[in-house]
Amino acid sequence: MIFSVPPSKNSNPLRRIASNRLLTREGLVLHPLVTLDEQGEVVEVRCSEAPDREPFTEFYAGVLVLGLEEELIPELQKSREPLTKWLPALLTDRQTLHLLTGLDYPTLTPTPDLRIQPIR
Repeated sequence: MIFSVPPSKNSNPLRRIASNRLLTREGLVLHPLVTLDEQGEVVEVRCSEAPDREPFTEFYAGVLVLGLEEELIPELQKSREPLTKWLPALLTDRQTLHLLTGLDYPTLTPTPDLRIQPIR
């Protein structure tokens, strides 16, 4: 397990999300499996050898980003620098999750086709 957040009293894990990669303040996580509570906040992140084969799990192709603030989205859409160079320093401790697609995946550089979708 990468990390776990103590759930609140009224919180039950509701969704499990898997992807190829997850970008956090600490860096890049390969093959992440993320558990969300009822409010859509992340309560656990761990790695899975085959995240797309985990039972009761939604798989999203792209890069998940943990702690992305909505104000950073315009900056992301304009950038042509690899995300791993500058984005982790701007991520917050908030347990929000976004999916980024339309990247040049070998370099993790945004392209003009970048799409950013909140996962709630």
